Amino acid sequence: MPLALPGADATGKKIGPGEFLTKAPSSNQSDQALSLGYYLEKVEEMQSFTTGDLGKVAREAKRKFANISDVVSKLAARGLLMSVGNKEGHRAYSLTASGEEYVEKSESKIDPEK
Repeated sequence: MPLALPGADATGKKIGPGEFLTKAPSSNQSDQALSLGYYLEKVEEMQSFTTGDLGKVAREAKRKFANISDVVSKLAARGLLMSVGNKEGHRAYSLTASGEEYVEKSESKIDPEK
């Protein structure tokens, strides 16, 4: 069973999105968006998120997306994200079980000392 990515460091302080991406799969924009969605759900404890939420956390992590809506649409088509209705007038998304598994399995291949 894969281990969940850490939401806190050794001192118990919550980690930021940039630090989280160093421990998560983020080799391309799709992986980065999926990992940031995982961050929003697991670390920030959001039930769902919008493309605006992803864009905001990406800016905090100093990552840029050419077209976040396109990336999210492709992740949904792959079954890694799903639409879960609307949030504040915008389409909301959540990771599917497959999306969570993808992030968690990819994390297990990463050096934990990184």
